[in-house]
Amino acid sequence: MNSTPETNILNEEVPEVDEFETHIMTYISLLHPDDKLFLNFKNIYSVGNQYIKNYKSDSYTTYKKERDTLLNTYTTKKEKYYLDVSNEEIKVFKIKDPKLKDDLYQISNLSLLKSLKKPEIINHLDMELDKMEKLIQQSRYKLQFQFQQLTNDIHLDALTKENFIKKRNMFSKKLNDYYTKLYYYHKVNGILTSNENILLNKLISYFPEDASNPIPRLSSKNININTDTISQLNELESQNLNNYYQVLQNLKNKDVKDKELKDSIKEYLKNKGNTKDINKIITKKINKTNITTLIL
Repeated sequence: MNSTPETNILNEEVPEVDEFETHIMTYISLLHPDDKLFLNFKNIYSVGNQYIKNYKSDSYTTYKKERDTLLNTYTTKKEKYYLDVSNEEIKVFKIKDPKLKDDLYQISNLSLLKSLKKPEIINHLDMELDKMEKLIQQSRYKLQFQFQQLTNDIHLDALTKENFIKKRNMFSKKLNDYYTKLYYYHKVNGILTSNENILLNKLISYFPEDASNPIPRLSSKNININTDTISQLNELESQNLNNYYQVLQNLKNKDVKDKELKDSIKEYLKNKGNTKDINKIITKKINKTNITTLIL
């Protein structure tokens, strides 16, 4: 199989210095054209791909298995064990004296049995990116306003200028962090800037309250897909319709020879098969759940 931006995630050659920007821009769109002036594309590439390695690492896979084992094993044994689940760690305590009522979960009645440290994780990266984008746009507006004030200040002192530079550097740091996470999110999910985001409908089953049978419902999903694929599908669907009517006409026309009729049917079935292959690609996109976990 040929390597493409969608399939080639980790087994890729590191770009030359002047190619980092081109590579990164395959996966991100700038919020503002001037953002490019603040970005360290080589660092975005390095950190973003490290995030991908972290997500695919054996250590994270092992953590998930151990976490599931702990939760499945001890949550059903509350009379003997106590689980302390925090953002940083999962601790399993054995209850020394299960007969105690009021002091059952007091530290004096607990003995640490197992502990599992959590990796530093962002679980809903898509939502985090939305928040980061809003904060960046707010900071941008403030900096632009302050810059305008400074340029009009004929008595500008060194301290005011220094404070502005600090704020600008902080903005640059947040900007690089945002684009690094965006690059990771798009790359790990195969989202390309050369594609288009298209809203497609999917038929799902919905169970209202007190209903014995599901009710069909249309669900919309935004997918990132090559526009050539959509164009090709539309052309095939149009051809399918033409071929279908041609077959009907041949069936009704007694003067049409058997070979001509068979050929029209073969052409219709062949075109239907090609349409089915493209529909599989689109259906896979619709059914795909994006990775929203980032391991720092």
